[in-house]
Amino acid sequence: ISPGYFDTYYEYVNKPENWAHYNLHDPTINKDGDWFYMYSTDASYGNLHQTGSLKRRSKDLINWEFLGYAFDGIPDSAKEFFLQYNPNYTDDGIWAPYLHKYKDEYRLYYSAPGGLTNVNLAFIGYATSDSANGPWEEKEKIASSIPNDTINAIDPTVILDSLTGKLWMAYGSYQNGIYIVELDTTTGGLKTPGDRGVKIAARANGRHGAIEAGELCYRNGWYYLFVSYDWLEDFYNVRVGRSTNPDGPYYDINGDDMKEYSDNWPMIQTPYRFNNHEGWQGTGHCAVFKDNGTYYMFNQARPSTSIYNMVLHVRKIFWIDDWPVLSPERYAGVPQCEIPVDSIIGNWEHLLLIYNRSVPHSTSDIINLSADGTINNSAVNSWTLEDSLLTMSWNDGQYIDKVIVSWAWDWENDCISLVYTGMNTDGLNMWGKKIHQTAVDRYNKIIPGAAYLIRNHYSNMIMEVPGGNDEYSVSIKQGKENGENYQLWRILEARDDYYKFKSLTSDSVRILEINNGSTTNGTDLILGKNDDYSMHKFSIISNNNGYYKILTKVSEEARCLDVAGFSVMQGGNIFQWEYLQGVNQQWRIKRIDSLGIDTSGTYTPLINETSINLANLINDNINIYPNPSLDGNFTLDLTNIDGNWQYQIKIFNYCGAIIFNSNQINKSIYQLNMDLP
Repeated sequence: ISPGYFDTYYEYVNKPENWAHYNLHDPTINKDGDWFYMYSTDASYGNLHQTGSLKRRSKDLINWEFLGYAFDGIPDSAKEFFLQYNPNYTDDGIWAPYLHKYKDEYRLYYSAPGGLTNVNLAFIGYATSDSANGPWEEKEKIASSIPNDTINAIDPTVILDSLTGKLWMAYGSYQNGIYIVELDTTTGGLKTPGDRGVKIAARANGRHGAIEAGELCYRNGWYYLFVSYDWLEDFYNVRVGRSTNPDGPYYDINGDDMKEYSDNWPMIQTPYRFNNHEGWQGTGHCAVFKDNGTYYMFNQARPSTSIYNMVLHVRKIFWIDDWPVLSPERYAGVPQCEIPVDSIIGNWEHLLLIYNRSVPHSTSDIINLSADGTINNSAVNSWTLEDSLLTMSWNDGQYIDKVIVSWAWDWENDCISLVYTGMNTDGLNMWGKKIHQTAVDRYNKIIPGAAYLIRNHYSNMIMEVPGGNDEYSVSIKQGKENGENYQLWRILEARDDYYKFKSLTSDSVRILEINNGSTTNGTDLILGKNDDYSMHKFSIISNNNGYYKILTKVSEEARCLDVAGFSVMQGGNIFQWEYLQGVNQQWRIKRIDSLGIDTSGTYTPLINETSINLANLINDNINIYPNPSLDGNFTLDLTNIDGNWQYQIKIFNYCGAIIFNSNQINKSIYQLNMDLP
């Protein structure tokens, strides 16, 4: 069952109760009883949040509940510190909190900026509680930075060394690198007053090479340091190194010390785009949490059509040679079961996580894992599967990819599919997803006569005939999906590669119409008669990102279907407007296979069509028997059709695939044998 999340959330900007996994930036997570609690930076689309660190919880890491805020504004100790350097300081938000549990006490470490532009005036403090839900009792300062400081006191992350019992905090971002300092286990505060720690990570180009958002975790004898590179609105990405000690030194997969000014590998997450989707960017500032032996990564991501929408991504972490790799798809609780070798055979999207700031995303290529064990039917490329470990050998072993296969939810195509994640011998990470062609076609292939649900990308609402009223000239609106037929449309072929939209409001033959055939902006869409005029015809053009633009023939394709005024309300008007590539002018079209194919009203070419009415011609004069045909044998009898014409006959199966196509019909009775389940 689909988790049911949309990529954008404009409709919830003013509704915090619906924020759930939306407006999520710089998360941290811990568990209290059955609940996972998450805190995050004060950030929201439209800047409508309060100050105090956003708080939410979940029992399954899929469905989240927004709870409000950890604090009522900035804690007093931070305010007092900032006023020394910025007399005009007002609450400027809490950044990048970290939720840590020590014995029976929860400690919420937080950072805050001091409100001076381009000056790293910042503060890290903490608060305690006996519950991950709070309330929180404010404690003292941990670290601070002042104007012209080379350490930036933001982005804390805390880890306990279980061998020595020492408690450590890594912090500092963007300026001179990431530092680590020892904390007092008993209080949670700084172990040695005034201690600022030692550097454990930096970045090529030094002070202005963006490195931030350190995150520490422990597994199998290794301490791992995750950091984010670059800017959240461009190529924000996650790197990782490891050490046998929590205070370092941390080395990358090439053996380079992360505190030196170099770029470190592997890169385990990056802006990416699978086919049939707009892609995600801003994929950084992660949290890592272990639950029942499984590690998960949490971070924000931003849909590339709406880069100020911040959406929670949760991914399962797998391990290759004690290095973390991420599931290519977000966690959705899909049950895991045996992976037969035969299930690997087929086409896959293969995506290399490549660092290239000249392109907005890492994108996929199609590869074929053939039944004979070759890749792309090439003898020099091969694959083998052992349990869940898939090994792909390229160019007679010049490159070896080791990836782990699992079942996951395909968020781009709304189905369950096989995925893989791993890396090659050089540490290059890669993702893969098996192509479920039926699911892909449901969203990306127009089959004339099929029924479709048409959803706006901006409002996430459905194009509908309000209340199912099928009277002529009823205005078309948008509404929340409710499963009613008046939200469904059959897409019918018209002339010259255009389409008509036939409403399923009732047994009527009403279709979508541009009111009065107007060519101007703002003209309403209405229900019209099923005629063959330009005002009834539309061009459906893929944007190659899972969405379509629907252009009007009457405007010579200069205008398109548009939600008036960027409305996110039920009943928002849908009209014709100049095509400007807006999100409100993009539509997701989903085929509803259960309703089958009905081409009634479709344009069919005739020899002398000016003197014939196709609807009157066909009527009830075609007979198919027996019906149903249980063994696939049936008769198509056209002897009762009036007129001396030639016709085109197509027979579709229930998926909409053509299984019989005759362009020149010369005989009146056909004996057919074909599989029609």
